[in-house]
Amino acid sequence: MMAFRMLEYVVAIIRKYLLEHENARKIPAVVPLVVHVGPQGLIWRAPLQVSELFDLDPDTHAALAEYLPRMRYFLDDVNAIGMSELMDRPVTPKVRVTLIAERLVADDPAALSVLPRLEQDFRRILAAPVGRSSTHS
Repeated sequence: MMAFRMLEYVVAIIRKYLLEHENARKIPAVVPLVVHVGPQGLIWRAPLQVSELFDLDPDTHAALAEYLPRMRYFLDDVNAIGMSELMDRPVTPKVRVTLIAERLVADDPAALSVLPRLEQDFRRILAAPVGRSSTHS
């Protein structure tokens, strides 16, 4: 039911915005994103779109498709990516270290071999002006 939860989150964000901006005529874009690192390397299998959750036979679903909520969310399924590809992603050191750490926590023993390759990322994080004291990404 992740697609439904994402819809709830998007609506909550928009509702909060509208409460804070009573005269707003437009709302900000909210782009939902799920970063998935499941246990034992499980790959994401849940629907990516709200319309896939309705309990309808295929013919009825097709007939009503235009009227069903179709919010879709981005999925970054870290488990579906090879460790080399993950290491080579063009991301900040903090993001790379976080994603690799998530993989390690998700019981991927092969990931341990990449820790030495993260040394430069750790050094960059610690060398940043707030690297030693900040909890921000």
